[in-house]
Amino acid sequence: MLRTLPAVLGLLPFMTMAQDLDQYKWNKRVVILSTADLALPIYQRQLETLEMGTVGLEDRKIKILTVDMDELEEVYPITPRSDFEFILIGLDGRIKFRTDKLVALKHLFDIIDGMPMRRSEITDKRKTNR
Repeated sequence: MLRTLPAVLGLLPFMTMAQDLDQYKWNKRVVILSTADLALPIYQRQLETLEMGTVGLEDRKIKILTVDMDELEEVYPITPRSDFEFILIGLDGRIKFRTDKLVALKHLFDIIDGMPMRRSEITDKRKTNR
């Protein structure tokens, strides 16, 4: 079952919604958190980490989705590699980063800030603020 977390993660437990990733293409970057067990410590720590970065998540147009591990292939055509997966999907709908480790906000933001579309967004924002 796919669950969605708003960019401001204040709503826990998750809202349950059927989602089609195509609706985010070219509008949002998507982080998929997938786990076999919602009580898994790394999964809980990842949620807590993301909750601390709501402003940065919003600024980078990130949508957080959670999905049960056994349904991951239905959401995105990949095979799970462990009990926990962190998958970053870019605006173009392609996987940009994937790991089974805890991801620090700085690392996530550095990955995104290095992407060409994000650099363009930053440049455009600077021009607008002049």
